[in-house]
This record gives sequence, C-alpha cells and structure tokens, in this order.
Amino acid sequence: METNLKAGFTVATYNIGQVFDFQDVLLRHGAQAVDPTIHAIYEAVKVEYDTAAAAFHEMSEEEQRKKFWDHPRFKPTAETLKLISPIRKDKLQNVYDFMHKNCDLILLQEVVDGVDMAEEVLGQEKFAFAYNMTQEWNKLWVADSVVAWNKEKFVKVETPNDALPMSQSDERTKTKSAIVRLQEIASGRFIDIASIHAPGYPIKNPTVQNVANGEKSIQLILDVFNTRLTPADISLIAGDFNSLSARIDSDEVKHDLSQRRFQLLKDSGFQAVEHHQMTAYNADIATLKEGNGNCDLDHIYVKNGLASARVDLLLQENFNIPLNDPSLNPSDHRPLFFNVTIS
Repeated sequence: METNLKAGFTVATYNIGQVFDFQDVLLRHGAQAVDPTIHAIYEAVKVEYDTAAAAFHEMSEEEQRKKFWDHPRFKPTAETLKLISPIRKDKLQNVYDFMHKNCDLILLQEVVDGVDMAEEVLGQEKFAFAYNMTQEWNKLWVADSVVAWNKEKFVKVETPNDALPMSQSDERTKTKSAIVRLQEIASGRFIDIASIHAPGYPIKNPTVQNVANGEKSIQLILDVFNTRLTPADISLIAGDFNSLSARIDSDEVKHDLSQRRFQLLKDSGFQAVEHHQMTAYNADIATLKEGNGNCDLDHIYVKNGLASARVDLLLQENFNIPLNDPSLNPSDHRPLFFNVTIS
C-alpha cells in the first residue's frame, strides 16, 4: 500500500459498512482466507451465526416479520461482536491510514458507529470534517455520510444554507449525505462536494414507490447545489448510490426505474465517471443466473461549471483493498480512488 499520489488532488469514496457487514463478508469468504487468524475467527463466527439463525427460524413467520432486524444477519450475537469488532477496527484503521497518506478528499458512507474513529485516525490536524446527523433503520440518530478534506489544500466556504439549523423533521436529515463547498487553495476554484448514501430498493424489482427515496436523496443534494449564490467551478457527487449502472434483465420499465436517480443527475448536467469495477456485494444479485453478487453500487458524478475537470480513475488493484477479502477490507464495499485536475 505504499504509494504517493501527487497529480491534482486525490479523492477516495468508500462505504465502510457496519459490523454486521463485516460478519457477512467473513461468512462468505472467511473459509478461503489465507490469514489463519481470519480463518479461525470465521469458524467461530459461523457456529455462532448458525445457532442464532436456527433459533430465529424456529419462530412463527409472523414473529420473524416483526423481529426482522433481530436476525443475526443484522444483529450479531454478543460473542460474535466480541470476536470481530477489534479485528474490524484494525482493518478499517489500515484503510484510513492509507487514505490519510494518499488522499486529499475522503468521502465516506455508513459511518454509523465510527465517526470518532475516522476523525481520530485521519487526524483533525490534517483533515477537517463535515457530516449531518440522520436517522438510521434502528431509529438512532447517527452520522452516516462524511466529507473530509486536507486543510493544507482546501478551505471550507461557509454558505447561507450551511448556517441554517436543522430540526429532526427537516427534509435534509432524511438523506444520508454530507454536503460542503470547498475552495482549492492553489487555484482558488470553488468545488461543491457531496458524499451520498442513497436508499436502496429490491434490486431485481424496482417500482415507482421503492425507488422514490433514492431520487429524493439526489434531488435534495441538487437543490442545495442550485441555491448557491455563486456557481461552483466543479461539482462532485460520489458514494453508494445503491443502484446499478448496468442492465440486469430485459424489462425496459424496471431498467428505467433503476436509472431514475442517475437520470436526475444527467438532467442537471452531471456526467458519470465510468469505472467498470465491481464495488459491492448484493445478495439479490447473487441469486441471478451465474451471479456471484458482485456489482457496481458505488459511482462518481462530475459537473463542469465555470471550469473544466479531468478525472482519472486510479485502478483498485494498485491499492490492494479488494472486494470480498476480510483479511484486507472490513466492508462489503471497496473504495474507489480518483484524481481530479481542474483547468
């Protein structure tokens, strides 16, 4: 992981996942782990999971529906948490350390149990942070999406909307995003940044109703960008969009519904940065013919405003933070890295 990236400024976007996601990665790939520690933890976790899952499925179907979020997929046992929490933290710290050395902008998602750690490891002396509190599925108010920037390269530009207080009923709290305007010190250019964690939907069965919250999340970001009194030189929206860029079946209506959140961006002048990389695992995709569950849920969109930006993707293989490897990556997503040069 020893690399030094100098061209333009370097951005990382990464859904770090939650502790139950690391459990899922372990259960799917721990048996093949070369690292003997990971393999041993996998064996212990599998016993815990199988026992808890069997107990859950002994309940009636009605009780299972009522206690859906108590399934061990989402609520690991106390013993499992004891086993995996320290090693997940260690793996996550390794990723943060790499980003600290090599990135100028860091966009994180699903940081629901680790914003303090992100601030600690990335270092508040070097990085500043922006995030909002949003309501998680378990009703807790947490920081989900985060933007961190190198204070030697950027300064935050305070805008009128940033100063507005948000109540818990504010629409802006319903989108898991972090939005900030930065000014690049070297060029003086203004950059609008959003880290997004869009709501998902049953990936094989999109409907007008279940894709709507994802569209709303995009629109709320666009509304903030559009209220700026001075247009940005460049706008970037990146993160976990929870939707595929590729077609997965021949149903035109379903495909169009799955693309609506992306179409909103395109209609507003944003362009996708095509990366053609599998960035996440999705269980529904795994049920498709010849599907292994790997898919592209994470995306980068750029809008050239008053200036032009060149975006160069940095190939994942160069950074050795692969998908589906619990020895190196504690999440069910993997990071995307890219350089941005403004002219």
